[in-house]
Amino acid sequence: MWLTIGAILVCWMLIVYKYRYYRKMYIASLSLEDPEELQLIVKQLFQYEFPFLVTNALQLALFRTYAIPTISRILRATKKFEKEPLKRYTDTEILLAERTESPIGCQRGSLAIKRLNAIHGKYRISNDDFLYTLSVFIYEPIRLIEKYGYRTLTDNEKLAIYYWYRNMGIEMGIKHIPSTYESFEFWQQSYERKYMIKKDSEFVDGEHAISKYTINFFLTRVPNFMSGFGRKVIIAMLDDRLREATGYEKQPQFLSDMLDFCLKNISFFVRYFFLPRYKPSKIVSEETEPGVHTLLKADFGIHPDYENGYETGCVGNLEDNVFGDLGEMTEDSLMDILLNF
Repeated sequence: MWLTIGAILVCWMLIVYKYRYYRKMYIASLSLEDPEELQLIVKQLFQYEFPFLVTNALQLALFRTYAIPTISRILRATKKFEKEPLKRYTDTEILLAERTESPIGCQRGSLAIKRLNAIHGKYRISNDDFLYTLSVFIYEPIRLIEKYGYRTLTDNEKLAIYYWYRNMGIEMGIKHIPSTYESFEFWQQSYERKYMIKKDSEFVDGEHAISKYTINFFLTRVPNFMSGFGRKVIIAMLDDRLREATGYEKQPQFLSDMLDFCLKNISFFVRYFFLPRYKPSKIVSEETEPGVHTLLKADFGIHPDYENGYETGCVGNLEDNVFGDLGEMTEDSLMDILLNF
């Protein structure tokens, strides 16, 4: 009997390996130089291969920005994280998904960036803070996948994520984006060493407040009797630099070990026993033209404003149908991209 069970198990593992290998080879066949194929690589990674890790990485990416004083000061001044955390989170999720999930060249993706630019245009945000925020959207998913994914990313896949967000940054009008994957990562780490530092007690009313509101929001998915433990688990997920910069105490080592054990075991079972996803993990509906769209998935529930759908021009804390301008691909930025392929 055990021999039969073992044979069935091995056969199943070979089937899983075969289909995962086919998916990986398909992604490898796509070109970074073709905009549509570049987007397809990103969609394969975000919607099929690693949707759970990407979602959690982007949540942690937002959390990292709170530890930068100039960013957290603006976020706190808006009071949106304190009063409407679900609305603020959903707005960000929708606009990013509109750009990533909409076909290249369709008006819908461009409108999302224009709306994002209009929202940001209300505030005095430095180019460096824009750059840092862009960088965490690139490197946090990559680092979490490298640590807990069922497989590591190829160099081409890392570059695809970098080029995708770099192009988005150019559309947002962000200047001086480093022209290579490595140089941008080095810039991010240097920026964190300079600004993501432990501060005095005045900090408690600043960056800590924003992170506290966000943790409380994340805990809305956790039963009340587990909220204390859940809070400790979230803090245990933060690296030492981020944890100290957001004013939290180091958590017991067993929590970090437990998280590490659970996530690595999940990746083991996904790698050897789970077939690849055949349906994408999409956030918004597929219409290519402007109009009323449907929010398909919401990590923390659908905000009442979006229960009956939404229009891109009505997303965010801004008057309806107000849009900013798109940044332009300059000759220098185009040459940077071409020279580094």
